[in-house]
Amino acid sequence: MRKIGIFGGSFNPMHLGHLSVAKAALEMASLNEVIVMPAFVSPFRQKEERFLSDEERLEIARLTCEDVQNLRVSDFEISKKEVSYTFNTVSFIKEQEKDAKLFWIMGEDSLPGLNAWHRAKELFELCDFIVYPRRDAVVRLGENEASVAKDARIIKIQSSFVDVSSTLIREKILNGEDLTGLVHPKVISFLHSKRTKE
Repeated sequence: MRKIGIFGGSFNPMHLGHLSVAKAALEMASLNEVIVMPAFVSPFRQKEERFLSDEERLEIARLTCEDVQNLRVSDFEISKKEVSYTFNTVSFIKEQEKDAKLFWIMGEDSLPGLNAWHRAKELFELCDFIVYPRRDAVVRLGENEASVAKDARIIKIQSSFVDVSSTLIREKILNGEDLTGLVHPKVISFLHSKRTKE
């Protein structure tokens, strides 16, 4: 049976920290493939300002992933132009990969709110969860969250993840600072080309 991970998020922009998570998930959960899925709008970040356009976020994700075997980028959520619910995305992938076992890849800071996700219990039947540590994340499960989370099959992974955030990247871009070691070299070239055209 094929094992497919789905790595969703704003990816605003995708950086080497994200890439290290995807590669660790491939290896540690013995996945055949990881699909990187940039969100159009996260239901939890509907008021978040758009730093990069949808097309730019997609292109940066593609540049970041294109040299890694078994890693690909999907424009499914962005092309739908609506709030990106994990249940809808996993259902779509399941339709395409009926015989595959699916895994949703997420940070541990999202665990406490798992019961609030759209159609959570149905989602738990469709996929397992691969959870990676987040810097400074404090994970506390209250009674309600724990009772729902018990229905979710969770795999926790540990690795030497690149310690960087999209917020830091955005600040450095705005300040014209060096991004070496934080994003893929092709992304640096892409952003430099973008700035020179503006």
